[in-house]
Order: sequence, then structure tokens, then C-alpha cells
Amino acid sequence: ESFRINHQGRVMINTTNSSSRTLNLKGTFGILSANQTGVIDMAVTDAGEASIAPYVAGGSALVLKTNASGSGVAERLRINSDGKVGIGTNDPNNPLTVHGSGNHIFLKDTATNNILQIRHASGIAEFNTYGSGGAKRDYVFNQYTTEALRITSNGNLLLGTSSDTQR
Repeated sequence: ESFRINHQGRVMINTTNSSSRTLNLKGTFGILSANQTGVIDMAVTDAGEASIAPYVAGGSALVLKTNASGSGVAERLRINSDGKVGIGTNDPNNPLTVHGSGNHIFLKDTATNNILQIRHASGIAEFNTYGSGGAKRDYVFNQYTTEALRITSNGNLLLGTSSDTQR
């Protein structure tokens, strides 16, 4: 048996396990383009690793779109065939390119709640660091694992030391 529709209307392809899903299939799932020159393959391993793999001769991109309320469907994220990622742009030219007004990039350590915010506004690049409750944090620049430069939360500049007594 390779295809089944059960009494609940659930469709199973190459499996008899319907679980609670409307459609279940075993193996790689493919969607063909209108002319059947492009395909996207989707699969999952027994270890839970999922893959989405677009393919067309000459290279392909993976594009994610969303529909913001009342504004229609728009591209939000793109991964080009060379692995470059674009957020807010369909032409990333760096490993990670972010476009948009009021750009803020937040990196948060969930264990410590420390945040690094990178922001560009009015021609000024800002780097801000925060701890729990919005407390200011030091900036530390390392050369491999050795501290080379520190700017403390109160504005002191330290070279090669984390001790605020040496300036």
C-alpha cells in the first residue's frame, strides 16, 4: 500500500501512520515549478534534521515571505546560492546583509540576559551593551583570547587590562 485516505480524511503516502496530521508522507517531498525545471525538496531525518533544498540548473535561492497585516506578501529573508543571507533585501552582497529603516540588531545571551545592540541612525553607528534590567555593560575587544581593549560602562578606556585602576 502506497497511498491511503482514512475515515478522518487524513492522507498518507508511503506510510500508514496518520498521527494527527492531515497529510503524512514518508520520504523526500518535492514541489515542481510550472515548467518542471525547478524543484524544492523537503525532507526530515530520523534524528529530526529538516532540510529545504531548492534546485534549478545554474543555482537557486531560498526565499521566505510573510504577509504583514494589510500590506500583502513581501520577501523577508533570502539565502542566495552562495550562502549569503539577506534580511530586508533580495540582493545580499555580504555573508549577512540587513536592510531597512530603524535597523537594530540584537544579540542576547539568554543565560545572562546580556544584550549587544547594533544600530545605525542619522549617519551614526551605535554599539550598545546592556545587562539585566538595562544596566550598562563594558565593551571588550579581544585578540584571540587575550583582552586588548576595554571601554568601561563609565567611559574609561583600558588597554590590555580589565583593571579600572590602570588608565
